[in-house]
Amino acid sequence: MAFDLFSKTETILIMATGRLIGWIMGNRFDLIADMKSFVNARGGKYEEWYVGACTDPRTTLFDTHKVRKNSDAWIYLVADSAIAAKKVVYHFIDVLGTQGNAEDLPTDSHVVYIYKITKTTSP
Repeated sequence: MAFDLFSKTETILIMATGRLIGWIMGNRFDLIADMKSFVNARGGKYEEWYVGACTDPRTTLFDTHKVRKNSDAWIYLVADSAIAAKKVVYHFIDVLGTQGNAEDLPTDSHVVYIYKITKTTSP
């Protein structure tokens, strides 16, 4: 499912098709807004989604979590710092109720991702 909603804040992101649209880092507020828009456009409750942060989003999403590149709903965005990325993850877990693990994030994780949990994904 390609994500075709561009951010009003100009935080450019990687589309679900895997094509690089641009590379502008966003602050935590921009990332939260963009990710909420993505989730809301695809439906479901926040607890049906998994959020995390990493340094290598393709390996994390497709190999570790078994997200299907062309059919599952997923997105990743680049935060302006690892601290901002961690705060985004905490917000989605603690405030919105998504699944995820903010405790085991590598200290240099600056990419935030979220995907809709399916029968084939592995949180």
